[in-house]
Amino acid sequence: MTEIRPDVNWVGAIDWDIRECGAYTTPHGTTYNSYLVEGEESTALVDAVKRGFADQVLYRIRKHMDPGEVDYLVCLHAEPDHAGDIGALAEATGAEVVCREKCRDALEGHLAGDLDYVSREDGETLELGERSLRVIDASMLHWPDSTFAYLEDENVLFPNDAFGQHVASSTRFADETRWVMEEATRYYAAILQMYSGLVSRKLEELGELEIDVIAPAHGTVWRPAEEAAGDGPTVGDVLEKYGQWSGSVRRDKAVVAYDTMWGSTGKMARAIAEGLMEGGYDARVYHLRSSDFTDVAAEILESRALFLGSPTINSTIYPSVGEFLTFLEGLRHGGDALAFGSYGWASAAERELSEQLREAGFDVDEGLTSRYVPADDALVAYRRLGREYAEAHRAP
Repeated sequence: MTEIRPDVNWVGAIDWDIRECGAYTTPHGTTYNSYLVEGEESTALVDAVKRGFADQVLYRIRKHMDPGEVDYLVCLHAEPDHAGDIGALAEATGAEVVCREKCRDALEGHLAGDLDYVSREDGETLELGERSLRVIDASMLHWPDSTFAYLEDENVLFPNDAFGQHVASSTRFADETRWVMEEATRYYAAILQMYSGLVSRKLEELGELEIDVIAPAHGTVWRPAEEAAGDGPTVGDVLEKYGQWSGSVRRDKAVVAYDTMWGSTGKMARAIAEGLMEGGYDARVYHLRSSDFTDVAAEILESRALFLGSPTINSTIYPSVGEFLTFLEGLRHGGDALAFGSYGWASAAERELSEQLREAGFDVDEGLTSRYVPADDALVAYRRLGREYAEAHRAP
């Protein structure tokens, strides 16, 4: 149990072993965060945990109070990694479940058994005595039922999936773990990027609140710089990053992602990357068959351009590149893109790549093809293309 604010304690669960959450990779594991909020008259547990982890929550609660003293379970999102054990926690505490009607509908679709519900909609509060939790509609960040809660007297925002990171750690605060922003970037790219317009509008709304602490449902808690114990990121840093990401603020950087059958498309990729670097760009090169798609997506989030390459095989694109495009299409990254690839007797991959990149929301330039092994003069042209792109698209 860790104190976040007076009478606000983390009592969540740590999952050291998980390495994948849906299509998202979690190399550092994750946490399922629950927060015990005590008032003069009532106590609320904000967010439940994944099925199988209720014992960790109850163990931490018992170190502080009898679980039967918990009056409310506040459910901000019904996805199973947050609410899978809400029935077990309700049974152990006897608490009522507080949520929006959209969340109740989702819970009833996911869970067997009856729960006692208390409805709270956008702008309404759950009174705990001298303190209250205000409900904030956060629909589609990232499910229709997604909800934020704001502890008004302590300026604590509980945003469920927003501002999260998949990090299993013995420390509870982001400033104590230097690399946590890297995981926050991967998290945003894979989970919230496609809703960036909604994120931007929600940030404007949150700007009217005084927020000292952001306590998400996964990962570490963001606290103010003046309270930081380490030199890692703070609440101001993550709010700034969300503003940049949701506003598509990009750096002088490009991603070159590809697969290759006999090495020709790989030569093209390296030549383009060399040109980008010569033009002053930060170039990141990924061989897709041996790369983590979540890592690539996180790099694209802050990049101006994606150069995507595939050889033609059986009159279509290479399987690993097709798999990556399927992953990428739902993220709606946007930005510039160019397709490239090699072929033998029939060129098809570059055309298909260009079409699918357009469908994924990219601004697609004319692609590049090379028959068999690219000649030296072709590689010179590919380096020149990369260099000219970087020089033409550098920040002033």
